[in-house]
Amino acid sequence: MDFERWFNERTSRFERLLIKSAAVLLFVLLVSQALLINPQVRSRLSLVERLEGVPYEQEVEQEQETSARPPVQAETFYLELSVINEIDASLLSVYVNGEKAATFGNDGTAKVEVHDGDLVEVDGDHSIYDIEVVVSAISDGVVSPEEGQVVTYFGRPETISWVVVQGN
Repeated sequence: MDFERWFNERTSRFERLLIKSAAVLLFVLLVSQALLINPQVRSRLSLVERLEGVPYEQEVEQEQETSARPPVQAETFYLELSVINEIDASLLSVYVNGEKAATFGNDGTAKVEVHDGDLVEVDGDHSIYDIEVVVSAISDGVVSPEEGQVVTYFGRPETISWVVVQGN
């Protein structure tokens, strides 16, 4: 009996000590994180900035448009895409470089303006049917996609082709 009482007293004291130390460490963690918000304190407490150094001052440059589209003066070509299946394709769209360029009409065709290096994709809300899309017409000078190329749309964005122009 003596041993049990002695053991219970020791373990309860040890548990209280663990709980108090965990609370104190949590408080220290919160205070240190709050102090690290201030840049002057952070530079003194943290070794990271001393080891990495001071970042270069970036020169303010005029922001250039980061679109994948070529400049306006680039030659423009056209692709005509048609739906082979007898399915209403009005919910199907053609995307050029991730931007919606055209929607298939009631006749099942869509004509899009493209430039060399553009990515042409098909996407839409049809997920029940498999829709076959064919490149029905291309401008002179377009090497890829080839006229007659067929792509099957399964309900996810489907790549038709990257546009490649003759001579580039």
